[in-house]
Amino acid sequence: MASFAVSEEIDGVVVVTPDVHEDARGRFVETYRRSWFPLGREMLQGNRSDRQAGSVVGLHYHLHQADYWYVTRGRARVVLHDLRAGSPTERTTLALELGGDDERGVFIPPGVAHGFAALSELTLTYLVDGYYNPDDELGVAWDDPEIAADWEVAEPVLSERDRRNPRRAAIRGWRRHPPSSSPRRRSGTCRSNSPCTSPAKKRRMPPRSPICRPALRAISVSGRTPIEKTTISASKVTSASVTTSSPSSRDCSKPATASPR
Repeated sequence: MASFAVSEEIDGVVVVTPDVHEDARGRFVETYRRSWFPLGREMLQGNRSDRQAGSVVGLHYHLHQADYWYVTRGRARVVLHDLRAGSPTERTTLALELGGDDERGVFIPPGVAHGFAALSELTLTYLVDGYYNPDDELGVAWDDPEIAADWEVAEPVLSERDRRNPRRAAIRGWRRHPPSSSPRRRSGTCRSNSPCTSPAKKRRMPPRSPICRPALRAISVSGRTPIEKTTISASKVTSASVTTSSPSSRDCSKPATASPR
């Protein structure tokens, strides 16, 4: 039976040690099960990243998406950093080595920056609880001294995107959504990389990617629950939370194509 460890370093991060079954033919590992995260949202998309030794990917973060990572080949040094203002572990950096003989997976909540260094040629699979949304693909500098990440790579190879990511100080104004609000855009008052405005300061903002499912309750960084979910029945969803008749509404059977990490 799989075992779970809620991180004491970064609130909401969960490390899973799955069962490994081995015999003369090889081994079998159940890498993910929905019931492991009963309060989490449904994982909607699976991706695979193949990287050469010395590659560094990140740091990336999302406001509306959680990830579940598992290394199927090679070894990775995973770096996490809590960007959530008001989190009990705000500004904390955590490093984990996954892969090889270490079969652990890691659940990463929204607002936690994440990246990895390939200590060898590797394959990393990651499940996400939202379809690819370019407006929610955000980043912070991999070598920011304020984050002080130790990648254990002498000459890192990075993408042009990751070389251009801003310093942490440039995104310091980011705030988590309050527990009672939806992490999705509400009535046009919320931008993809900034918090919702208060009711007194509500103003029309440019539309984000169309919403494909009812609004969900935002992550709470209090306590040790990785994510809280509240589903709104279709009969109770109003035009203030989800607009289905908008001309810009996207066909949810054709999600946007993810860009490579």
